[in-house]
Amino acid sequence: MEMLKQTPKIAALLMGLLMLLSSCSEDDDVATEPEAEILPPIVLDCDYFKEDRILENDPQRPVDYIISCEAKVTKDLIIEPGVVLAFSEDASLILEKESSFKMEGTEDKPIILTGEVAEKGLWRGVLIESNKTSNSMKYVTIEYAGSKSASHRGDMYPAGLQIAMDGDVTIDHCKFQYCKDNGLYWTSTKYISITNSVFTKNDVPIKTRGNNQIKLYNNTNDYTGNTHDYVHMQFPSISNDNKKITWKKINVPYFITTRVYNRFDVDHAQLIIEPGTDIIMATAETHLRIRGDASITAVGTTSSPIVFRGENDVKASWGYILIQSGNALNEIGHVSIKNAGNSMGNIKAAVQIAYGSYLNIHNANFKNNAGYAVGMLYSGGVAWPVLDYDNIMVDNGKKFCKGANGPKLTNPNDPDSTN
Repeated sequence: MEMLKQTPKIAALLMGLLMLLSSCSEDDDVATEPEAEILPPIVLDCDYFKEDRILENDPQRPVDYIISCEAKVTKDLIIEPGVVLAFSEDASLILEKESSFKMEGTEDKPIILTGEVAEKGLWRGVLIESNKTSNSMKYVTIEYAGSKSASHRGDMYPAGLQIAMDGDVTIDHCKFQYCKDNGLYWTSTKYISITNSVFTKNDVPIKTRGNNQIKLYNNTNDYTGNTHDYVHMQFPSISNDNKKITWKKINVPYFITTRVYNRFDVDHAQLIIEPGTDIIMATAETHLRIRGDASITAVGTTSSPIVFRGENDVKASWGYILIQSGNALNEIGHVSIKNAGNSMGNIKAAVQIAYGSYLNIHNANFKNNAGYAVGMLYSGGVAWPVLDYDNIMVDNGKKFCKGANGPKLTNPNDPDSTN
């Protein structure tokens, strides 16, 4: 019988096998080190945070601590990098006014505030009412929260993180995910800094309520991947001591809900809307008013127009923009204005210029609106409204009208040029 030839490949395999057997024989004489013991989490009682506390990361504990109640922090709290803090159903962490806190993880060792079970909306979340400017959150993940409001005030909405009263905190490189209702809810007197953070897999990424809330938004954050991919500005108004205030373009639309006659009022401020900003008005009566000494500069570009639209792509699904200001800075250009008109039973022009007011409007595309593009609100015995205009496009043949809804004007600066 012919012997099998030992090719170089076969020789190499045999040599490897001999080395493996030799190695196994040597290892039999070496004692293996015992695996590190896995320890259970430490359960913190409700009174634990009535003293200054530091929560430390224990590598032997996959979950370092568990909170099973509405824990109130009244002293100083430090949570160190790598800590995993789990919450039982409807539990919460409340940082009261007199407390201060520092939650600063790292990119490699984030701090995790999570549910005891990975279930959306399992625990209430974190509430910040502490007003200390030193409060900070960095590389912190809040997830599976929002079962109920951590605050027991009736005007609060559930969220992974709520900032209320005079609550203050600097948030950077944080993540809010799998939260019911909102990832973050803000209704504080302090305009907190939120940068480089991710809001994803929540019902709504972030909801804010109050005056000048547009200060909280910037384009360093990611708001995508939620059930509703928009940020919710609730009951907004703007008043900024005659200073500039910028409405930033972000990577999702802004969703606007209003109250008290459905007005979004801009007073004593130079409002600047960045190119590409997408604004959804929630209801048929919702309207934006620029008043008195305020101004609006909403100028997009050909490739990045500013968009004003309704939630549904139907006529009269939101109200209108009303200019009640004679400020020379009033300018709307490279915009798309869609779905305006107030209601099908009370149709109004998409943009209206009140007596004694001024607007420069150009490169404006009016689509699927119920009424005219621009209405001139003349009134006897007072200064006429003034309109500078160029390249106004409409899809219904209705450019200019006298009043909020007709008669048609051939020259918007002449109230007698009716047809």
